[in-house]
Amino acid sequence: MGATVAAMALPTEHTEIKWAFAAIALLAFTCMALLFRIQRHGLCTTLIGWVRRLGFRLKSLAPKEQKIRELDDEIYVFYNRDKKYFRWCTLTYLAGWMFDTVEIMVVAHLLGAQVTWADAFAIEAFISVARGFNTVVPGALGVQEFSVVGLFTLFGYGHELGAQYAVVRRGRDVIFAALGWLLLYVGEATWKSLRTESRAGGKYDEG
Repeated sequence: MGATVAAMALPTEHTEIKWAFAAIALLAFTCMALLFRIQRHGLCTTLIGWVRRLGFRLKSLAPKEQKIRELDDEIYVFYNRDKKYFRWCTLTYLAGWMFDTVEIMVVAHLLGAQVTWADAFAIEAFISVARGFNTVVPGALGVQEFSVVGLFTLFGYGHELGAQYAVVRRGRDVIFAALGWLLLYVGEATWKSLRTESRAGGKYDEG
């Protein structure tokens, strides 16, 4: 969707960039299809198998493999048995993601600039792609900021507005994370209680 909107929003002379966006979208669809295919055989089980083929024995995981298989089964069952809930989850997440598009427009307006809906949609889409392809970086630190500034510049809004929005977006992430930890703490889900429950669960399984 982002690649299609970008193709319509970018000037005609940006042909190479449009093809690059289309290639990224195709790669994303390929990864998504591969992910669904792997989940048919068990996502965690498959990943463990790949790591072992590289020569890592992972002996510490041997006693937990049955639980890992059960987790894989639950994920597979959710996609296939609970299709209604899976579709609702997907649509709800999409709606939440679409709200980020509005966020870009609102923040830009408060900073004294105007960003069109089409540009905001394409920018948000490829910020998400950049974050998705850099899951190895904790919190996408640096990756997200570089992507935001680059995309704002590409769509003609300048690196200054991009840098300002990147700071605002990172601040929003920090606030949301802090609220999440606060809710966990209020719900008595402290590290101590989590460790206690985990140990209790382990003893129960052994029994």
